[in-house]
Amino acid sequence: MAVERMMHSQPMSYSSCSMPQRRMGGGLGVKKSAFLKKKADGAQPIAYCASNSYSYSAECMDISPPPAQVQKIPPFVRLISLQNADGSWNLTPEFCSILGISEQDIINKNPDQNMDSSVWATVLAVIWLHASCLDQREEWELLEGKAISWLKAKAGSSLDQLVKAGNDLLKSSVNPNVFGL
Repeated sequence: MAVERMMHSQPMSYSSCSMPQRRMGGGLGVKKSAFLKKKADGAQPIAYCASNSYSYSAECMDISPPPAQVQKIPPFVRLISLQNADGSWNLTPEFCSILGISEQDIINKNPDQNMDSSVWATVLAVIWLHASCLDQREEWELLEGKAISWLKAKAGSSLDQLVKAGNDLLKSSVNPNVFGL
């Protein structure tokens, strides 16, 4: 996957630290270890956790890059990282930044103002991926399938109108067949 290739493209050095004991369900203490991956170029470390249980500590899962490095991540990787587990995208400032359109313009161009903004954002995300990142399709096509399934359940008969408006807003001509229309 593209994200894995990016994260492992430079040699890493490892150091470990202990996390405090956590009490789990039946009173058993589980000691967790955090491994800090420090890039050879001196960039900020990325924290990972290892455990002998199926639970994890949320504070140990922060793998977000420092703000200066965000711009080095390809836009399509940034976009797919914003996708929700159900297949949708939310209309957020970062989402708008990736598309290169102001949040207010996106809101104003929504043809169905009564529809949840995540439906509109998800249509725009799929159109943007097709218009801007077709050569990386292998990286995002499964995510697209989940998004389209979610859209069909949420957008109903408005989907055709949303796709047309999305193509107009993004100045693209993505075929509505992509959405099963």
